[in-house]
Amino acid sequence: MNKLRVFRSISSIAVLCFAAFLSHALDKQTLDYNDVFALEYASNPVFNKAGDTLYFAKRSMDNMRDATTRQVWQYTLNNQQTTPVLAGIKGLSSFVVSPSGDRIAYVALSDAGPQLFMHYVKANRSVQLTQLDKAPYALVWSPNGDYLAFMMRVESKTKPIFTDMPAPPKGAKWADTAKVIDHVQYRADGGGYTTPSYSSVFLISAEGGLARQIGADHIPHAGSVTFSNDGAYLYASADLSKNPDLVPFGDDILRYDLKSGEYEQITQRVGSEIGPTISSDGKWLAYRFVEDEKLSYQFSEVVIQSLKNGEERRLTLDLDRSIQGVAWGADNKHLVIS
Repeated sequence: MNKLRVFRSISSIAVLCFAAFLSHALDKQTLDYNDVFALEYASNPVFNKAGDTLYFAKRSMDNMRDATTRQVWQYTLNNQQTTPVLAGIKGLSSFVVSPSGDRIAYVALSDAGPQLFMHYVKANRSVQLTQLDKAPYALVWSPNGDYLAFMMRVESKTKPIFTDMPAPPKGAKWADTAKVIDHVQYRADGGGYTTPSYSSVFLISAEGGLARQIGADHIPHAGSVTFSNDGAYLYASADLSKNPDLVPFGDDILRYDLKSGEYEQITQRVGSEIGPTISSDGKWLAYRFVEDEKLSYQFSEVVIQSLKNGEERRLTLDLDRSIQGVAWGADNKHLVIS
């Protein structure tokens, strides 16, 4: 695909999303606070496998709820048309396009809270896949399009200190039982006391059903997950420390066997390794790495590792800024970073 053509296409989308704002603002000499509600912009662009359709989130502000709203639109390069795909959906937060481009999995609000939905592009129909207790995030498709992996919070089970305590008599008004806090991050700004929990990796059929926890119990996971090219393994970052709350940069990359559920530790650097991504030839693993130097702010860098012999290369040591995202080029010889 012509790179200049792609650039012009993405630029056109930005212009289209900005047009409504400009038409409103050009009638005035200056901007005011209310103009934010007329502003629309594109985010999260992703091509389908064929490379002829670009999907993106169109974001704007709802002046009735003072909240951000999202819609999923598509831009077809052949006829240069922009059309809505998912609109008017309450709480739409993220989406991923299937490898074949025929389905879009997304997270949105239901009566039971944030859930996973599936949209069938040709039929223009959506169906709810899950009834989860917590919000799913970091969705990713398996290479064959049969499964979806995602992250979700899991409440930690704690043992009560006092057992075999007598029950109050019927109608009695006893004081509440004591609340015992033994986790480090027990309060959140604006949220009050927190429930002990950790993030784990889950797998679900693209047709719905029960979501299966792949991540090991009581091991906190972080960042994104990715499948191996044959779909037999999942790569994810997890903190194997005895006290993860006391080790802010302790994530290593694990490889889960989806049949056995067992994991193998792939990286063991002193620091945090997150965001694994596999080259299309299956030979290299790329990830972001933060070397723990006990500082309040540290840059993340890009590291690649051979999946054959474990050889590693640190690619961005001399770069004076942090890396936010990494993707492999089609030739497996280049990385695209942001």
